Amino acid sequence: MGKTKTFGRLARLAFAAIAALLCAFAISLASPTQAWADAVSTPDEFVAKAADPAVSSIELTADMDMTGKGFVDVSGKTIDLGGFTLSNNNFTFGLQGSSFRVTNGTVKCNDGSYALFIGDDPTSNVVIDGVTFKGGINVYNSTNVVLRNVSVAGLAYYAVWCDEGAQVTIESGTYLSAGNAVLALATGDSGQSMDVVGGAFVVAEGQGLVNEQGGNAALPVVSGGTFNTPNVAKYTAGNSAALADNGSFEVMSKDDAIVQAAAVVDGVYYKSAQEAENAAVSGGGTVVPSYKVTFTGNGITDSFVFVNENDAIAAPVAPVREGYDFKGWFDGETEWTFGVDGTKVTESVTLTAKWDAQSRTVTFDDCIKSTSNKVETVSYGNKVSKPADPVLDGWKFEGWFSDTALTQEYDFNAAVTSNIILYAKWSEVDPTAPPATDPVAPGTEGPASADKVSLAKTGDSSAWMLLAVLGVVALASSSLIFACRKLK
Repeated sequence: MGKTKTFGRLARLAFAAIAALLCAFAISLASPTQAWADAVSTPDEFVAKAADPAVSSIELTADMDMTGKGFVDVSGKTIDLGGFTLSNNNFTFGLQGSSFRVTNGTVKCNDGSYALFIGDDPTSNVVIDGVTFKGGINVYNSTNVVLRNVSVAGLAYYAVWCDEGAQVTIESGTYLSAGNAVLALATGDSGQSMDVVGGAFVVAEGQGLVNEQGGNAALPVVSGGTFNTPNVAKYTAGNSAALADNGSFEVMSKDDAIVQAAAVVDGVYYKSAQEAENAAVSGGGTVVPSYKVTFTGNGITDSFVFVNENDAIAAPVAPVREGYDFKGWFDGETEWTFGVDGTKVTESVTLTAKWDAQSRTVTFDDCIKSTSNKVETVSYGNKVSKPADPVLDGWKFEGWFSDTALTQEYDFNAAVTSNIILYAKWSEVDPTAPPATDPVAPGTEGPASADKVSLAKTGDSSAWMLLAVLGVVALASSSLIFACRKLK
């Protein structure tokens, strides 16, 4: 009985395993063929794997010379160079098809021309990523070709050549050439285009960034990238700007350019091909730059404008600063002149506002009827020097005060920002002695005033009556402090 049960269990397990295998087989028949990367080490293996629709990725395992293999259709495949070199002679090998990618290695031209040809039959959706080219890239009859993170050194010709019907986007990488220009497009109207959105472009002395093919060719449109020539401005898109910094010209959005120019960049250049063409120097392709002019100085908020080279600047609104008269805008020690006949802009410049401080007066009212007040003239914002203490027989000088009630002693470290009067404060030394003078309230008109209100020292009964009338409380002490001018 036990053996029968065991056999039954085994039978059921075996049946389940067979059923699973049959199911997996049925699924495999119904599903498309899956393949891993196919390794190749010879040109013939490369061509064979490219023709196999079951292969989705080809990986080199050795350097390979593809000379004479013609145009190979690699539609839908990734060509992983595996860090090796794919070489060929000029125009004896190329890639075509749709939706393919080449990455991770080197492509080399053996005889000094183009390292890689893309497209003979119509080709589309190509990505070249992470490849070093020893020789240029020639694209023909191909749409949506993207160059990303590549290093291209053109030999006899251009780094990138867009032939008829070629539409190329340069996203990143480094591009230079030993030919007469770094980039070029075919003549005529065959739909060719080149959009440069990034990358570093190195133009040799006497070389052009773009070979314009006698002026009858399509031109690249640049909206990003770094260049060592100001002529990139001629090809810069209308919503972008080319800015200069120490001989390097970076193309970016116009908004970003304005922000960066305000902080660190020397100048901003013409932003469209038409503007650049209109501004080009006769007989040459140099673009007229627009330089940054910065306005700065004490008491104002920094601002800037961009001015075309050799143009003058319209006079800005004169700034206003409390306590100062505006003297003008200066480049170092030289005053800048404005208007049509004013100073011409030849480089980026910072203009600094200069000011003349206004004068303020400080009057020292010593409260002595028989002396004249001392008046000091002080530049706005400066300190006034404390004068020698005044002297009067029978009285002790207590300091200078800024209010007539003599409660706010003046701080001689304070900046003078307005016309002020300082009043001397006195205390009587010997109140029992016969009065030598009669003091009066401070701030009266001067030594000749006959209508001053007379006050007397402590001990005079008439003084107490007058003090009561005025509502002034005086302490009957051995010394009395007067807020007053003394009359002789």
